[in-house]
Amino acid sequence: MRDTDFTAATTLEEMVDIYLADVSETTKHRNDALIECARDSESISELGVNQGSSFCMMMLQNPKKIVAVDITLKKWRQGGTYPPLEPLALEYMKRNPMEYIMYEGSSTDKKSVHKVDMLHIDSLHNAAHLTRELKMHADSINKYICFHDIKQNKYELWKVVERFLNDNPQWKLKTFYDEGKCGHVEIQRV
Repeated sequence: MRDTDFTAATTLEEMVDIYLADVSETTKHRNDALIECARDSESISELGVNQGSSFCMMMLQNPKKIVAVDITLKKWRQGGTYPPLEPLALEYMKRNPMEYIMYEGSSTDKKSVHKVDMLHIDSLHNAAHLTRELKMHADSINKYICFHDIKQNKYELWKVVERFLNDNPQWKLKTFYDEGKCGHVEIQRV
């Protein structure tokens, strides 16, 4: 995944404007779906933060609680090719208070589980890993689970989601989108 240059952004709003202006039509579709779910959620968690673009976009929907989980939060906190986004997020939260939890560790660790309305999964793109994440997190999610990169490895991740839906009638498909190279899916609790 290529990082986006947010160096010109002085606020979180400017950062998200830069991000939204620099995406393909398929990424725009995914972002719109995430924003729709986030607007309908008082609490949000993301597994797989990386640079933090989608996390910041969801933060701008002003949930009461937002949680991020990643095996490393180095890019988020210290930056990489570009400056980190955490300082912009912290400044935004001074003006828009919310509970903010960052967990550096595995998304399959019990410490990564939080009771939230919405979960966005964009972590390790591996069927066995996603199966463990769903087993661990699904019962803690009130409304939506969103998945990125469902087309990876011949739809390997979509097959996990499809199996999960077949085995869990309390969840139904909200959006299936497989245009472009990544694809995304949102499911919702019935």
